[in-house]
Amino acid sequence: MPVNPTDEDLDRIYGRLGRPESPEGYGIKADGNIVTEDVAANFADVSHRLRLTPEQASGIMDYYRSSVEQSSEMSNQMAEEARENTVASLQQEWGRAYETKLEAAVKAVREIADPEPFIINLYDGSKLGDNPDFIKAFAKIADFRQTVTSEDTVSESPQAMVMTPKEAQAEVDAILNDRSHVYWDKSNPIGRDAAIKRVQELMEMIHG
Repeated sequence: MPVNPTDEDLDRIYGRLGRPESPEGYGIKADGNIVTEDVAANFADVSHRLRLTPEQASGIMDYYRSSVEQSSEMSNQMAEEARENTVASLQQEWGRAYETKLEAAVKAVREIADPEPFIINLYDGSKLGDNPDFIKAFAKIADFRQTVTSEDTVSESPQAMVMTPKEAQAEVDAILNDRSHVYWDKSNPIGRDAAIKRVQELMEMIHG
């Protein structure tokens, strides 16, 4: 080793130790997943500039792949946990209306929004489209759109027949607090029986 080696001296020395003559000599190939064509080319250039041997470059590349795979796996796990939490949260809040509300929200998204941003990752690893507040916002949009349709259309809609526990409780309270409601009219047994059955249906929606 010269006392003050030049770049040419170092190139000659590391060449004898196994450094390829050019970046292409590392044989780094893209895998179409983690290592793209650009990543492979850039890594080969850096490895050659640092005068790494093929074994050293391969070791570093293996470490890079492993790190990215672990990070991706962790991200996917966080996203799945966030998705499961969203489902549990909405099922608890919406009760029997969960499927109907979710279907209406998805339909609203497809009709009025560009779905591409929904795959954006949030801080907790979840996707924007899996965020409960985001889903509830579009469910409210769907509810609003129903209010501007005809009464016949609304009454025939599955969403109109299924309520969230909160909505069902509001109707129960309205019936029980209205002493003029047919629910309290013993002189009208047919109407009263229908009202009682309606309250029972609502209570099932509330308590499941």
